Amino acid sequence: MKLFLVFVGVFFVACGSVLYFAGHGIRDLLKLEQLVAKTQARSDMIEKENQKLRRRVKSLENPEDAIKQRELREFLGWVKSEEWVYLEKARR
Repeated sequence: MKLFLVFVGVFFVACGSVLYFAGHGIRDLLKLEQLVAKTQARSDMIEKENQKLRRRVKSLENPEDAIKQRELREFLGWVKSEEWVYLEKARR
């Protein structure tokens, strides 16, 4: 009976080792889960940046806003002397 229990114990340890260390085993699964988490975090960060850029593009679609921004930048000294603002008439 003791020999049978030892055999069963060794069998389960061997099976666990194979599952953990073998290719495509639990260790690889844990690495992939970490990679998925990092990728999701980066994706979320990029999406937030895209939302900011979309808001900025939308705010600059109106030429009057661009003029106001230019005047404010000039007032604050944030505009370069060679910088120009080009306005186009809205097409309808």
